[in-house]
Amino acid sequence: MQTLRSRTRLIFSALFMVAILAAVFSPLVPAPRASAEEGRVMATEQVYVRSGPSTADAILGELQGGDWVSTTGASENGYVEIYYGDWYAYVYADYLSLDGTAVTTEAAPADTSSDVTWGSDGWLYTADSVNLRSGASTGSDVVEVLPAGVSVYITGATSNGFYQVETDYGSGWVHSDYLGTSVPAEAQAAVTQPAVTSQGQQIVDFAIQFNGYPYVWAGNTPSGFDCSGFTQYVVQNTLGYDITHSTDLQATYGTPVAWGEWQPGDLIFFVGTGGTGGFISHVGIYIGDGQMVHAENPGTGVKISSVYSSYYSEHYYSSTRLD
Repeated sequence: MQTLRSRTRLIFSALFMVAILAAVFSPLVPAPRASAEEGRVMATEQVYVRSGPSTADAILGELQGGDWVSTTGASENGYVEIYYGDWYAYVYADYLSLDGTAVTTEAAPADTSSDVTWGSDGWLYTADSVNLRSGASTGSDVVEVLPAGVSVYITGATSNGFYQVETDYGSGWVHSDYLGTSVPAEAQAAVTQPAVTSQGQQIVDFAIQFNGYPYVWAGNTPSGFDCSGFTQYVVQNTLGYDITHSTDLQATYGTPVAWGEWQPGDLIFFVGTGGTGGFISHVGIYIGDGQMVHAENPGTGVKISSVYSSYYSEHYYSSTRLD
C-alpha cells in the first residue's frame, strides 16, 4: 500500500511539474500567423503593392480603386499576401475589401502612398526641360537634364520647394515648379510626329496611341497590356502576323540589331527586370531619340522611357528588326 501511495504521489508530482513547465515555456512557442481568407479581394483606393509586409519593402507597383487581386490566404503585420503576376506580394489590408467588408489583420501603421497632394498615383511629368539635382537646392550638382514630358516618380520627400524623384535618368531632386500632372502638348507632338515613312514608323505610330493605357498581367488588348502582350498586339495590327505572347520567342523574330543602332519599330529586349533572374523578362518598341514605348508595370502602364537610362541599359539583352 505504501508503495502504491508513493507511486501516486510521484505521478501527481510529475504532472504538476509538467504543468508548471508548460506555463513557463509556452510563450516561446511561435504564435500562428494571422491569415486572410484565400480568394479575391478588391482595392478600395490607390495602394502600393510591396515585396514584403512593411513600408520599408520595395514597391512593385500599385493597385487602383476597383482592381481585383487574388490572395494566398496569408497575412503579416497588417498586410495581406497576394498573387502579383509571377510574384508573391503584399498590400496593406485596410485598402482591401472582400464582399464589401474590409479585410483586417494585425494592427500596423497605414501604408500611405506619399506626402504628395497633387499628381496621379505618385507619378508626375516634367512640364519643361529641368535639372535633376543631387540635392534640394539650386546649388546642388546637376545629375542630368530632363527633357519635357519625362515621367518622374515622387518618393514623398520634399524640401525647399523640391521633390525627391526616381526617373529613368537617375535619382535626385526636381523643383516642383517644373512638374505637372500630364505630358506637355509639345512633348507629345515631338513623339508622335513621324520622322520617316517606313514599316518601322508604322509600328511606332500605331504603338504611341496607347501611351498611358493600363498594364494588365497577361493582357494583350487595349483593355490592358503586359509587355509582350503589347508588342504582340502592335505587330499583329501593323505587320499582320503573330509574334506570340512570349518574350523569348519574340526575340527570335526578325534581324538582330546592335546596341545603339536601333531604328523606329525595332523590338528591344531586357533580362532580369523586376528581380526575375537572368532570362528575357521585358520588351519595348524603339520610337527614336533613345526612347522606347512599352507596357512597363502595373504602376505606370504603357509609357515612354529612355533606353539609355541606368536601369534599362544595365538590363539590356538584345534587339531585333522585324521583316
